[in-house]
Amino acid sequence: MAAVCSYHSCIGIGRKAQPFARTQYTSRGTLTDTQRYRWQASAYFYQNEGFGSHLGLQLEQDLNQNSVVRLDNDFFFRDESDDWLWQHNLYNMTQLSDSSALISGIYVDGLTQPNYQVNEYLLSVRWRKNALREWLFFEVEPFVLWRRDESFDASYGLAL
Repeated sequence: MAAVCSYHSCIGIGRKAQPFARTQYTSRGTLTDTQRYRWQASAYFYQNEGFGSHLGLQLEQDLNQNSVVRLDNDFFFRDESDDWLWQHNLYNMTQLSDSSALISGIYVDGLTQPNYQVNEYLLSVRWRKNALREWLFFEVEPFVLWRRDESFDASYGLAL
């Protein structure tokens, strides 16, 4: 089990031009030849929003040479809401060619107050294509979204 750890801190100007400070610790490594993990812990302070923190765990399993399943678990605490926001994602990522991939998954999130409740589900399939440069890519993502504030009625969409 090899692990690589990193730590960094920064001070800057963030969203809505508010000063912030942030510190983050990350550890990533392998469990077996086909399994990897990454966990992360961070704390931050935004002038207008107060303190916050993030805890995350990511697990990956190779299915074959071109396909990986990833499970993401994230918890965010925000001082302004005095609540934990949680997110769980399950993805299947398949490389179709040197310049394209297909990413399908399910996403669920919610809050811990007043109890551990679901706020939304998202089911999507994303086709990604690199174009012109290594860092430039285009995506087409049809999705279905179910939100608590919409009585969990299905909303259909297409993200580009």
